[in-house]
Amino acid sequence: MLYYKLDSHSILQGVAISKTMRTRKNVHGLIGAAALITAQALLLLDIQPAATWFYYFAWWPYILIIDSVVYRIRGNSLLMNRRGEFAVLALWSVVIWTMFEAFNLVMQNWYYVNVIPIRSLRWPGYAIAYATVLPGLFETTELLDALGLFQGARVKPVILGRAAALGMFSSGAACLGAVLLFPAYCYPLRWGALILMLEPINRHWGG
Repeated sequence: MLYYKLDSHSILQGVAISKTMRTRKNVHGLIGAAALITAQALLLLDIQPAATWFYYFAWWPYILIIDSVVYRIRGNSLLMNRRGEFAVLALWSVVIWTMFEAFNLVMQNWYYVNVIPIRSLRWPGYAIAYATVLPGLFETTELLDALGLFQGARVKPVILGRAAALGMFSSGAACLGAVLLFPAYCYPLRWGALILMLEPINRHWGG
């Protein structure tokens, strides 16, 4: 059996090295903050491309900043340690929001202004914008968890039988059908529809 004897000096030295490495690598938050401040100034001055593309210059720097803060607190974050997971979130974010855009073809509930007329730029621009949704949500969730804001929260589990789960899913499907059939009146139900449909699926898969 092999073992190592660590004295207090060695431990403190290791902690110091770890903090130094973390600080050295963790610069994307500063880059995000600089980009956000610069974009905000350019927006106020109505200078392109910030004026037209401000959504990108707001959300992607936000993601960089929050990820950096999470890494400083935990020493583990999506961009620093789980980039594959981050890439999957960004990809599914595009897929999921494109689905909402497909719903909107029927609902006609929102539209975009200042759209770039060049299609070769506009469609990749859509994808880059949609890719921020899930990463932004998950980064924010990890920040709240890292700060320990809800550690003391307790919720009594709800016992959901097979019949209740099927009823919940059916209710969600009915809400979605109402949105597509009567979009002028039922469009708010699109959000609740997916929650009611996905919750039983997540439960079935142990999520």
